Amino acid sequence: MATIHVAKTGNDSNDGSEGSPKLTIQAAVNDADDSAPAVVIILDSGTYNEEVNIGTDGGFTPENITIKGNTGQLPVLDGNGLAGAGAIRGSRARDGSARVCTVQNIKFTR
Repeated sequence: MATIHVAKTGNDSNDGSEGSPKLTIQAAVNDADDSAPAVVIILDSGTYNEEVNIGTDGGFTPENITIKGNTGQLPVLDGNGLAGAGAIRGSRARDGSARVCTVQNIKFTR
C-alpha cells in the first residue's frame, strides 16, 4: 500500500512522505503509483479549495483509493469560487470496471 501525505505547508514537487508532503490533493492523486493496489492519501488540517479528479483524464485509476484526514484532524474541502464545486470526482477504470474511493474524516462545504 502506498501512502501520500498532503499539508497546507507542503509543496507539490515534494515526494509526499510525512516529512515532505504535497500541497494539493490533486498532486497526490496524480502521483499515485500504478504498481500499488491501494493508495491512502492523508490530509493534515486546513482548507483545501480544489476539485479533485480521480482517473478522469485517462491516467492512473487505483483499484482502491482512500482520502482521509490525519488522526485527530478535520481538513475541509471547500468549493468556494470554483467553477464546479469542492468535490472528489472519479470515472471508471480504463478497463471499464468500477473502482472504489473512500473518503474519511473530511468536511465538505459550499
